[in-house]
Amino acid sequence: EAGRHYERALELWPRVPDAEERAGMDRAEVLRHAAACANARGEETRSVALIREALKELDEAAEPLRAAALYERLGNFLRAAGLSDESFAAFDRALELLPPEPSAQRAHVLETRARVLMLRDEYGAARDAAAGALEEARAVGAELTELRALNTLGFASAGLGEEEQGIAMLREALERSQAVATPGDRVRAAINLAELLDFAGRPAEALDVVRAEAEAAVGRPERSSYDVFLRLQEVNLLSRMGRLEEARD
Repeated sequence: EAGRHYERALELWPRVPDAEERAGMDRAEVLRHAAACANARGEETRSVALIREALKELDEAAEPLRAAALYERLGNFLRAAGLSDESFAAFDRALELLPPEPSAQRAHVLETRARVLMLRDEYGAARDAAAGALEEARAVGAELTELRALNTLGFASAGLGEEEQGIAMLREALERSQAVATPGDRVRAAINLAELLDFAGRPAEALDVVRAEAEAAVGRPERSSYDVFLRLQEVNLLSRMGRLEEARD
């Protein structure tokens, strides 16, 4: 519904001389919101088109930090659209626009880039990138970005054979995320930890992690798009452990 309103505003924009004053934001910002809505409802191609249009509205030299934030979003949306190769160019452009010294925004871009590498199973590159993001996040006190980087670093490390180290990192990320992370981040940490435990031949422990997080998620006023994945993970674990009646239920 929000997306429809934003896109209707964009249709009306050329016909309203003082549109920016009436909207309380410029056209690039309306496009950014519209792109976020499109991405949230699963229209990845539309989100990419809208964020590209937002970038055309900006003078990158005059507003480098704002442009960098849009390029980071573009990288995320390209990855969701199945264009992860193209996403790296967007992340790299975001980093080019940011000052070289550590900052919360720079750490965020580095962490997002590392996560895409991890999702592509490029564990060596992901580990290096996540370690860099973790260092920068800690340097500037960006705790949420730190926990996200720790999550990615743990999974990538386990993918490179360092299972116990990876599991320990993910346990830390999950435990600390209860206080500061979004619901999506908390569930993602639980999903990744359970997956690593399962890979390590410890499905019962993995099931405990999944069920504890699923129970906690039910009580939250804000649900996460990861919640259904968590339940599917529970079904998968139960099925492979031979607990078919529980899996069916």
